[in-house]
Amino acid sequence: NPFPDGMESIRLPVIDLAPWLEGDVSDDGDVHRKAREAVVEQVKNACEETGFMALTNLPKELRTAIAKAAVASREYFKNVHQNRIEPEAQSEGRSANQPKAYGYFPMKSEALGYKADVGKKPDLREAFSMGPLDVSERYGAYLRDSEMFQFFYQETPWPSGMEEFRETLSEFYRLSSALGQVLLRVMAAALGLPESHFQKPSANGEHCNSTRAILYPKLNKPAVSGQSRCGAHSDTGALTLLWSDTPGLELQSRDSRWLSVQNLLKKEGSEAADTNTLIVNIGHLLQKISQGKWRSTPHRVPAPGIHDNVINQDRIVLVNFIMLAPDFVIDPTTGMTQGEYAFSHFNRKGRNVKKQDQTNEGKQHFNLRRGDSKEEKIKQQQTNQCGPEMTNNKNNNQNLAGRLEHEKHDDTQVCRLLCSSCVCL
Repeated sequence: NPFPDGMESIRLPVIDLAPWLEGDVSDDGDVHRKAREAVVEQVKNACEETGFMALTNLPKELRTAIAKAAVASREYFKNVHQNRIEPEAQSEGRSANQPKAYGYFPMKSEALGYKADVGKKPDLREAFSMGPLDVSERYGAYLRDSEMFQFFYQETPWPSGMEEFRETLSEFYRLSSALGQVLLRVMAAALGLPESHFQKPSANGEHCNSTRAILYPKLNKPAVSGQSRCGAHSDTGALTLLWSDTPGLELQSRDSRWLSVQNLLKKEGSEAADTNTLIVNIGHLLQKISQGKWRSTPHRVPAPGIHDNVINQDRIVLVNFIMLAPDFVIDPTTGMTQGEYAFSHFNRKGRNVKKQDQTNEGKQHFNLRRGDSKEEKIKQQQTNQCGPEMTNNKNNNQNLAGRLEHEKHDDTQVCRLLCSSCVCL
């Protein structure tokens, strides 16, 4: 075991997407088609068994972007610590009451997890987040009237004087988003859906992906009991693509054991981090669409011991949270959309829990257009991009109020007992 103190670990299945990155299958005949089918089967197995996988043989442009963004991110945090720069620009257009989506999040300003307590046990990390680079013209009315859309499409307050940081992180965002769209084609095939099922809601301008550069600093004194670098949680979106220069990520097995991910270890004899591997995990959206057959697996980054030379290092992480269009319907029985679900969780847990009065702000903003009835809302969303395989139960009359009541439960097990169709996965 490469980890200290007998820590249990896991090596994630390694998947090469090359057959899906080399042009249309019709150009290459049966051999290429079989190679693609093999990838689909590998992805399906990984999603059913662990909900995690490691992508390898990444496109050269993406590997270069990872290397450059990692260096620029480390320089950014160094400049912040030395007070050489303002960590973010002054936000323009965001009201004082609107939760912050992007920009700089200082050390100990967040607490993520099922039992997060930012006041007593804040996460030991700092981060810079960026949002979408493009916005679809069809979102015009929503951006005027919907707090949810305004939240996801806030402008990123980039720091001045850090052009390389902005350019390299944006390039990582662009290229990893493109890779995520390819992976969603594979996953659609693995779910028995048309390959194109997720393509429109994951296209540039439609999606609301967000990328973070995160620094987990080396600890010079022990953490408070129960404190983490990042608390245990599962993700609310479609996919998460993560790169790190140091191990530390753990996932929870089906029998509730925490296992360190071996794939993040540096190769033997190498001091450089591997830029040819991305860790991928699926979020609640794909667990919901698969009707629970796929796992949105809990994961965390625990605080290391101060003498742990393998994990207790300054750790840089680049992560892209792949989020489909905010109005993409994930539960046709209720009309619940990707944006509504993620927004409600964002406000209940995670970055905005420091002020108690912020935790329920998202509850009142579920209608894409104020005054829409549930039936009008579902009809409008289905017209936008919901395929026929997602609308079989569109006449179900389960009311919105009941769904929101289920959203109040923090305990997943209690929630599942109360509602078999609950979206609090």
